[in-house]
Amino acid sequence: MIRLIDDNVKLCGKSLALIAPKVVIQDFVTCDLSGNDGVKSLNPKAANGCEMFKNGENGKDGDNGKSSGSLVICASEITNPENLNVILNGGDGSNGQDGGNGLNGKNGVGKKFKKAFGFGTKLKLKTAVIGNIILGGLPGILRARYNESQANATDIKRLKVFSTHKWSSHSMIVYQGTAGSPGGHGGLNGRGGYGGKKGNLTILNVSNADIPIKVESNDGKNGKDGEHGKDGIDGHDGWDVACIKKSFGRLRKYGKFNNEKLKIIITDKEDKDTVYVKSKDVGRGSQCYAKIVVKPLKHSTLKENEQLEVLERTERVSAPEANKVNLNSISKSFQKLCLSSSAINKTEHVMQVGRKYALQVFGIIVH
Repeated sequence: MIRLIDDNVKLCGKSLALIAPKVVIQDFVTCDLSGNDGVKSLNPKAANGCEMFKNGENGKDGDNGKSSGSLVICASEITNPENLNVILNGGDGSNGQDGGNGLNGKNGVGKKFKKAFGFGTKLKLKTAVIGNIILGGLPGILRARYNESQANATDIKRLKVFSTHKWSSHSMIVYQGTAGSPGGHGGLNGRGGYGGKKGNLTILNVSNADIPIKVESNDGKNGKDGEHGKDGIDGHDGWDVACIKKSFGRLRKYGKFNNEKLKIIITDKEDKDTVYVKSKDVGRGSQCYAKIVVKPLKHSTLKENEQLEVLERTERVSAPEANKVNLNSISKSFQKLCLSSSAINKTEHVMQVGRKYALQVFGIIVH
C-alpha cells in the first residue's frame, strides 16, 4: 500500500498517525496539529466595588493554551519528505484579568460651627454663666453634668459639661463628627494562563538515511498576569466643633472652619483651657479637668476585623499536559498492514481532510 499526501492537514490539538509501507509526499503540503490559544476574557478588568460589596472583584485567571497534537509516521519508505512542513506548536495562554477597584469610603460629617453655635446657643452659654454667678454657683453645683448624647452609632455625638468651680462657672459643648468609612480593597489580579505544550514528530521503521522534514515545534507562551485592583480611598472623619465659656474669660471657639478634630482629654492639671468636671472629682489628685486638643482631620483607618480580612485566590488551574501517543499500538498496526495481502500495489490519496471519511484514509486519530 502506498499513501499519497497531496493536501494540507489542520487538526487543532489532535494527534495523527500515518501508517503505510510507503508514503509519498507528492506536493508541498503542511500538517498543522497546533493547539488553540486560550480563550480571551471579554472584559479585561473585573467589576469594581459597589454599595453592597465595597471590595473590587478578583480578576479571573487567563485560560490555558491547548497542547499540540503529535504526528507519527510509520513507514518503510518516505518519498519527497522535503515537501512536508509540520507545525506542532502549543497554543498561547490568555492574559489574566485585572482586579476591580475598591469603592471609595464615604466621608464623615460634622455639624457646621455657625449652625451649632449660632446667636441663640452663644446667648444661652453666657446667660447660664451669669445666672450661676448671681445665684452663688448653686446651679452649677446642683445641676453639674458631664454627659454624652448620640441618637445612634452613626450620628454626630454631643458632649456637654456644666459645673461650678471656685466660684467660677464652667461650661463646654462639643459636637463630634462621624467617622469616615474605609475604602474597599482592590481585587486580586488574575494570573496569565499557561501556554500549551508542543507536539512531537516521530518517524518509525524508515530505511531512508536522511529525512529532511521541516518541523516547527514550540511551547505556547504564558499569558500576562493582570494588574491588582486599586484600593478605594478612605473617607475623611467628620469635623468637630466646640465652645468653652467660663465666668472670667472670653468665649473660646474650636473648629470654626470645619476642618479639625477635637480630642477631649481628662487631666489632673488645671489651666486656662480646662473646664472642671464635678462628677470626676473624687478627692486630691483627681483627674477632673477636661481639655480640648486640636488635631487635623484624617482619613479613616480599617477596623480590626477588616484588617484581618484576607482576599483569597481561587485555586489556579494547572498547566496543560502534552498529548500522549501510544507508539506500541502504532507499531502493531504497521506490522499487520505490512502482512496484509491486500496491501500489495494499492495506492490511497490523503486529501480533502476537512471531510470525515478522508481522516480515516489519512491515518489514525489519537485523542
